[in-house]
Amino acid sequence: MARKYDLRTLAVLASEAGAVPLIVIGLASSSFVIPGCRWIPVVIGVYTVVSIILTIALTPLTDRWFAVLSFGGMLGIVGCAYSITDAGSAHAILVLLAAIPALAAMESPPRVVGSFVVVAGLLASSVVIVRATSTTALMVAGGAAWMAIVVPTFLVLTLRKSLTRLVDEHQRLSATDPLTGALNRRGLLSDFEVTCGAVAAGATRVGFLVADIDLFKRVNDEHGHSAGDAILVEITQILKRASPDQALIARTGGEEFLIVTPIDDEMTLAQLGERIRHDIAGETDVTVSVGGACAELAVAQEGVPTGQVLDTLFGSADECLYRAKQLGRNRIETKMIDGIRWRPTLAAHPSTAPDLGLSRNLWGSWSYDRPRETPADTGRPPITSGHREHSGFVLLDPVADATLVAEHLARGYELIDSWQYAGPELQQLDALQSCGPEPSPPVLDVTDPDVLTRHSRLAVYPWRGTVVRVPDSSTFYRLRTARNRFLLTGAEQTAWSTATVAVAGLSSGTAAMAACALTGARHFHLADPDKLAVTNLNRMSGSICDITQTKIDLAVRQLLESDPYTRITAFPFGYRPGTADSFLGIDDQPVAVVIDEIDDVAMKIDLRQRARAAGIPVISTTDIGANLVLDVERFDLDRTYPLFHGRAEDFDAGDPTDPAQRLRMAAQIVGDVLTPRMAYSASQIGRSISSWPQLGATAMMAGSFAATAARMIVCGQPIASGRYHLEFDHILLGASARGTDGWNELTEEEMIAVVSSIAGPGSANPRTS
Repeated sequence: MARKYDLRTLAVLASEAGAVPLIVIGLASSSFVIPGCRWIPVVIGVYTVVSIILTIALTPLTDRWFAVLSFGGMLGIVGCAYSITDAGSAHAILVLLAAIPALAAMESPPRVVGSFVVVAGLLASSVVIVRATSTTALMVAGGAAWMAIVVPTFLVLTLRKSLTRLVDEHQRLSATDPLTGALNRRGLLSDFEVTCGAVAAGATRVGFLVADIDLFKRVNDEHGHSAGDAILVEITQILKRASPDQALIARTGGEEFLIVTPIDDEMTLAQLGERIRHDIAGETDVTVSVGGACAELAVAQEGVPTGQVLDTLFGSADECLYRAKQLGRNRIETKMIDGIRWRPTLAAHPSTAPDLGLSRNLWGSWSYDRPRETPADTGRPPITSGHREHSGFVLLDPVADATLVAEHLARGYELIDSWQYAGPELQQLDALQSCGPEPSPPVLDVTDPDVLTRHSRLAVYPWRGTVVRVPDSSTFYRLRTARNRFLLTGAEQTAWSTATVAVAGLSSGTAAMAACALTGARHFHLADPDKLAVTNLNRMSGSICDITQTKIDLAVRQLLESDPYTRITAFPFGYRPGTADSFLGIDDQPVAVVIDEIDDVAMKIDLRQRARAAGIPVISTTDIGANLVLDVERFDLDRTYPLFHGRAEDFDAGDPTDPAQRLRMAAQIVGDVLTPRMAYSASQIGRSISSWPQLGATAMMAGSFAATAARMIVCGQPIASGRYHLEFDHILLGASARGTDGWNELTEEEMIAVVSSIAGPGSANPRTS
C-alpha cells in the first residue's frame, strides 16, 4: 500500500535510493577506488541503506532528523570524492552536494538553508583543494562547486518565496471585500481574535457597531448599481476616517457595515456611532441607521469561543439597529451588555486555549476548506481558504496532506475506513448491467491500493475526534444514491444535486433539510438564530448532550456527516433583511427553491416579497396536530402570484414580537384546516402552553412533504401554486376524526369563537371557510 510522505521526505528518499547503485557500480571496478580506501565507499553504502530505512520509519522527517541524515549524506559524498582515483569523477560527484541545500530550501527556515550552503561549500572546497593540480584548476573547480551549490538553492528559495507571496495575496483577497477593500466575513472573524486579546489584556471593553444604509435599494433603482457601488466605497472611506486606528471595518452584507474596536464605555461607543452617522449624512446623499453594543471581556478556560463572542455582540447590536430603524432611521441606538467570559484559541492565548471543535464564520457562510479538491471532483472551483483548519471540518488528500492527517491521528483522532463497506458495494454495482441513456461510470479496481488512494479523501470531524477515509465526490455520490436509480432519472438526480436549497428555520426545517439531503441534494443555504433547547427535542433530531448548541451547528454537522462533499452557506442569525439577498442568492446566484419554516410572521412575508421579486419558488408546511398543510408558491412561474394565495397581501407587520399578532396571522394563513384538538391547543397559546402546538411525528412528515415538493420543482415537474392538505385523521379515523374529546374544556363552537376572536374580524372561519 502506498505510504504517505511529504515532498521533502520523498526527495530525500529518492536521493538516498539513487546513491546506492552508484556506490555498487564504483565498488565493482577494481581501479575506480584508490587502493586501501575501498572501506570508505563500503561504509558509505551501509550508511545509505540505514538512512533509507530511517527515512521510511521516521516519515515525515522532522527538521532535526533531516539535518542529521543530510549532514551524514554530505560526509558520504565528500568521502567518495576523496577515495576516487580520477579527479574529474571526484569533482563530478561533488555536484551531488548541491541537492541537500536545495532540499532544505523546500521547507526549512532560511538560517538552516544558509547553514547547509556554507557546510556544503566548505566540504566541496576541501576536496577541490586536495585534488587540484594547479592554482587555475583550484579556482575553476572551486568556483564551479560553489556555483553548483548556491544557484539551485537560490532558485528553490526564490520559487518558495514567490509561492508564499501568491498564497499570502490570495489569503488577503479572500479576507477582504473586493469592492470596498473592507474586511469580509472571513477576515473579520480572524482579526476579531486579536481585538479580543487586546481588550482582555487592557481591561477595556469591546465595542460593536452595525451601520445599515437607509433605503439603499432606492439608490440602486433610481441611479443604477454603479452609483450604489460608489456610495459603498465612499462610506467605507468615511468609516475608516471616523473610526479609531485599531478599529476593524467590515462589510458583511449588501449595504451593511460593522465597526469593531476596543472602547472605554457605552457613551464613547455612542459618540463614535453618532460621529459616523453625522459624517455619512453630511458627505453623501444617504443616511445610515446604527446599532451598537459593548461588553467587558474576561479570559476563562470555561468561557465561550471567539465566534460566540462575536455572535453575542452582533445580536445585541442588531437589536439596537432595528430599534433605530423603527424609530425613524438616521439615528443610533446602543446598549451595554453583561460581561463575557472568553475562551481564546491557541493562536491568540496559548496558555488558556483548548481545542475548540467546530466554530463558524459570521453572518454569511462557513467555507469548509477542501484545498486539494478539483473542479472535476465537486463541480465547483476549489476553496482554498475560509474556515480555520484548526477548528472546523476539512477534507484532506491522503497523499498531499499526509502530514496534517498524521497530526490529527497523533492527537488521538480515530481513523475509520469506509472503503471496507464501499469497496464491495462498488464491485456489486459495477457487475450490474448498464441500462438507460446515461453513460456507465468508469469501473474502479478496488483491490488496487493505489487506485483507492487516488479516489479517496479524508474527512476530518473535530466534534467527533474522527478522521474518515471516504471515496471521492463522484464515487461517494454514486454509492449514496444507488437506490434512487429509476426512481429518479439521471438528469433529475443531476439537477437536484447541483441545485441550492434554502431552508429558513431549523426547528421544523431540519426534517426538510435532512429529507432533501437523503435524496441527493448537496448545496444548502441554512438560516436559524436559535440554540437547541429542551422543548425543541419534541420535533428535532437532537440529543440532550447538544443543549446550548446552535441549531445551525447541529444542522451543519448532520449534513457533513451524511455527505462530506455537501456545500453549506450558513446564516447563524437567521433570516433577516440585512442578509436576505445573500440567503436567497440574489446578489450572486439565486437559490433554486426556498423551504420556509420561520416562526416570525413578519419575516415570512419579507421572504416571500423578495422571493417573488426574484422569481424563486417558496414552499412551506404547517403541521396542525396530526395533519399537514403544504403551501406552494411558484413565484418562478408567476411573479404576480399573491402571497400565501392572497391570505397575506394586506398583512401589516407591526410588532413581530406580539404573540397575539403572530397567532392572528397564523390563524389567517392556516384558515380552514384546524382540527378540534388543534383549535383547542391554539386557543391555549399564552394560557396553558407557551408557543405553537406541534407533534414531532407530524413535523418529520412535514419535512418529507416539503422536500418532495422542492425536488419535484427543481426537476421540472408541474407542481402548481396552491394549498395541499394531507389529513391523516380522516385517512385513519374517518368521520370520527371531527369528534370532540371529553378533556376539552370548550365546545367546538366555543373553540371556533376563541380562534376567530384571536384572528380578528374578517379572518377565515376554521370550520366553514
